Amino acid sequence: MKKLFLILIIMILNNYMCERNPSSPNNNNPFSIHLLKNFSFTISDIIETDIDDLEIKNEAWIETEDIDFYDYSTHCIYLKNNKNVYFREELGISMNNQPFLVILNSKRHYIGSFHGGALAIAPTHPYIDELSINFFPSDVLYIAPSWNSDSVDVRNNMYIRENLENLDKLHEGLTLTITEIQIVDNSDTSTVKYKYIIKNNDQDDLLVIDPQKMGSDLFHYYTNGINFSGEGIIIGSKYKTVSAPDPFDSWELDWFTKIQAGHKMERTVTLKGYPKIPKGQYNCLFRFANPTNIEKESRYKDDARIWIGYIKSKPKVVEIN
Repeated sequence: MKKLFLILIIMILNNYMCERNPSSPNNNNPFSIHLLKNFSFTISDIIETDIDDLEIKNEAWIETEDIDFYDYSTHCIYLKNNKNVYFREELGISMNNQPFLVILNSKRHYIGSFHGGALAIAPTHPYIDELSINFFPSDVLYIAPSWNSDSVDVRNNMYIRENLENLDKLHEGLTLTITEIQIVDNSDTSTVKYKYIIKNNDQDDLLVIDPQKMGSDLFHYYTNGINFSGEGIIIGSKYKTVSAPDPFDSWELDWFTKIQAGHKMERTVTLKGYPKIPKGQYNCLFRFANPTNIEKESRYKDDARIWIGYIKSKPKVVEIN
């Protein structure tokens, strides 16, 4: 009798939830990305709407079974199939601020949007853009952060992280730390020397580009070196001359160094071409990126995986006297 009563209570609660939001996904799909029921809406149309009041399609656009793993350091979703499968019908190849929702266990976590190649308006939400679809491999879907530097990065949600881990879909990826910055000379053509550490937090051994192997110029083609930010200005190496690889999308395996899971790699790099840096206090950032367009069949070498994506260091404060 008690068992029957419990079943009835569960059924009543389930019906209540469905009546409240008939388009909510069920718990059989723990991680999913959903499109709105009305695909003509843009992110501007729903900006004032409560996320729980949005009508979504019952069928997920991306669901748990579509995902091989999720790299939490880059927010790259590695899919089991070619992502072109998901850009058909109403999405097609033309995207114009249409929203999507990231949902876990029927709980709606954040809104993102699609964008075409030219971003006329700075995205106020995480987004998937046409350029990243083309620049990343055919199985990798990249969710980029909002351009609003003052907002919380909703992609870095511990509930999402924990659930991906429980689903055995989580990969930690890499972290980047600047350990030292030195102004070699401070003139109209300054040189900056900096040290950084890449730590492999992943369960896989990962291959990353190494300035000691590929040379500083080519390394800085893929990364932006140190930027100095302070008092409303951003100072970078404006006059560096860096040649792109030929052909443009080519890469060489001997550029990479393997970092074993749980291990670190420390490197010192010099970058010329900075203007004179005025006295003051600066927040210094460094962006690290591997070549992105490396397809799955070329990604695994000697029991290691070539890591794909972009990461940024935390700011390091430097005083210029």
